[in-house]
Amino acid sequence: MIVIPGATDIIGARTGNPGLPYVRFSDEDTIRNLQGMGISRSVAVSFVELSHGFDKGIVTTTTIDSLRPNAPTSFSAFVDEVFVPMFKHAA
Repeated sequence: MIVIPGATDIIGARTGNPGLPYVRFSDEDTIRNLQGMGISRSVAVSFVELSHGFDKGIVTTTTIDSLRPNAPTSFSAFVDEVFVPMFKHAA
């Protein structure tokens, strides 16, 4: 299982930004940015509420076997194969 700071470490290392910090946005900044991408305010607020549910353990998974991958692609492979090429293309 990967946690957000670990994901940030992988992205930073692969993009030449070791030590890339994980930055948490305020709820209002998150809502504003989601709205900037065309999401309605009510849906953006719902996403933030869902995030709080995950953080508090109210929303959880029930079937993940930590000994067996549950996705066909590892996060590291995704970063190498998809994220980094798109990152370089955008730069």
